[in-house]
Amino acid sequence: MIINRKDNPEEIKKYEHIRRGPMDFPHCFAKCPNSIIVTCSRNIGHSGPHVAHGGWFTPHVYTVWDEDPEPNYQESSKVSPGLKPNDAEAHYNLGKAYAKSGDYQKSIESYKEAIRIKPDYTDAHCGLVISYHLSGNGSSAKEEYKILEGLDKKMADELLNLLRAK
Repeated sequence: MIINRKDNPEEIKKYEHIRRGPMDFPHCFAKCPNSIIVTCSRNIGHSGPHVAHGGWFTPHVYTVWDEDPEPNYQESSKVSPGLKPNDAEAHYNLGKAYAKSGDYQKSIESYKEAIRIKPDYTDAHCGLVISYHLSGNGSSAKEEYKILEGLDKKMADELLNLLRAK
C-alpha cells in the first residue's frame, strides 16, 4: 500500500493524526518503495505504517506506506528496533540522542557501530570523544581524540578548544 496526498487527498486525511518524531531524536528514514527521496519521518522503532511529512516545519502527511516496504529490511534488536544495521548515519543519530539523554554508555555503543560501518566518519569519532569524556573515561577519550586528529585536524582542534572551555 502506498498512499500519497496528490493522488488520494481524502484517504491521506486518515493519517493526519500521526505526527513526525522530534527533530532531536533519530528518525526511521525508511525509504518509500516508489521514491528515491521520500523517507519516513517517524521515530526509530515506531509501530504502524511509515509516514512522510512535508518539510520540517509542516505537520501535513504527504505519503504513507506499508510497515515493511523493503524485502531486505532487517530490524536490529542489538541497538534499536527499526534501525537498519548497516546505516552509519542512523547509528550516529542514535548516539546523539543517547548522549543528549545522558546515557553515555549507549551513545558510545552507537557511535562505535557507526564507525565500524564507516571508519572515517569524523562526526561519529567526535561524538565518541565527547561521550567518553562525559562518562569519565579520559583515557579512551584521548585515544579516540588521536584517531579524530588523524582524520580531521581542524575538527579535533575545535573539539579540544570546546572541551577546555568547559
